[in-house]
Amino acid sequence: MARRTFHTTVGLSTFRDVPFNALFYSRRGFVIHPLDDVPAGIADQVRREVPPGAQISDRVLMLRKL
Repeated sequence: MARRTFHTTVGLSTFRDVPFNALFYSRRGFVIHPLDDVPAGIADQVRREVPPGAQISDRVLMLRKL
């Protein structure tokens, strides 16, 4: 779907300390990106999606080029 709508990157946020999450996604081409290195709108979206009881530092943003 993302390619059909001419997006060049897809992203997700996940918990930093869950051992299999980042490894699973990195094997599929996702790369961890600090929030300071992405556009403000993306960083703001990641911050809004932090689950209740979690901290932003518990999360990691991963992006994959299409």
